[in-house]
Amino acid sequence: MTTTTLRVLARCKDGMAQPSYATELSATRAFVLSHRPPSVRSNVSLVLCPAGEPPLPPLEGLVIGIRIDQLDADRTGYEVAFTCVDEDQAEALERVAARLPELRRAAKPVPIPTWPTVPARHGSLRFVKRLSLPPVVVDLSPAP
Repeated sequence: MTTTTLRVLARCKDGMAQPSYATELSATRAFVLSHRPPSVRSNVSLVLCPAGEPPLPPLEGLVIGIRIDQLDADRTGYEVAFTCVDEDQAEALERVAARLPELRRAAKPVPIPTWPTVPARHGSLRFVKRLSLPPVVVDLSPAP
């Protein structure tokens, strides 16, 4: 489970906004939870909304990594390195990052849905799993 301490509104180059949460934050980077992360080297615009505070001005960033963990939804998402951060934005980021542990203790936990599980079946099993790549068809039929 994650907490509602740092809501994020992420907007990718396709213009689609994705509400989410940030679990890690520093003056230069953030880790954003997402089951459909943008591709690496994508430009994103993030609006950080700390609990009990007004939203920070939009921050531009570059996706530098993707983490997919099918067992722990709190670890699935993408890392953003902020670009073009001015002094005021850096100061606001440092202030929020310093308060993040305190905000986490005070926040209510909310469940983040986990990846779907595949039920055990006898015989052949075929399913399609879509990630940020084109669809992949997996055939788990026993070998002849």
